[in-house]
Amino acid sequence: MTPHISSKKEDIANIVLMPGDPLRAKYIADNFLEDAKLVNSVRNMFAYTGYYKGKKITVFASGMGMPSIGIYSYELYHFYNVDTIIRIGSCGAYTEDLNIFDTILVNQSYTEGNFAYALNGSNKHIASSSSCINEIIEKAAKENSGMKKLDSTQKRYVNLPKKDYVEPASEQVIIEEEKNWFEKVVELLTEKIF
Repeated sequence: MTPHISSKKEDIANIVLMPGDPLRAKYIADNFLEDAKLVNSVRNMFAYTGYYKGKKITVFASGMGMPSIGIYSYELYHFYNVDTIIRIGSCGAYTEDLNIFDTILVNQSYTEGNFAYALNGSNKHIASSSSCINEIIEKAAKENSGMKKLDSTQKRYVNLPKKDYVEPASEQVIIEEEKNWFEKVVELLTEKIF
């Protein structure tokens, strides 16, 4: 246990999907995981652990902003033996080439805060993604979603059809019968990691 996470060590999988919104974590657990159990609710920062095709996965909300995800990711890596955290959620961008609901896959992200410094252990403002995990996600995107690329080699995005994303709670949520992009990416990740 930590001041922010009430889970037992064995309650957290070594792979964690991290949306910002606690209700998005609940939605993912309810719709994609089998035998999902609530393993954290401290400060209403919901975390669920369950199984996706027999693989143990935790979905843990991070809250908004770098300080919040910094606290939770630090504690998950250092006190819960987590190997991989995949941030899933929304972000902003300064380019006209992106549209609302485009999915962005980044190799590096920049921050003026101390998050990259704490993550890297050196005086850097760049946090790098796992190239192995990005390759898996990129492969799934190319095969299933018609990946597009920006001019920069540092950024790629996938223009997903509207039916593949979770709409705001005030609107009807659409769930496809066949696998959607999320299921395809998680399946490829679990095949590669396990």
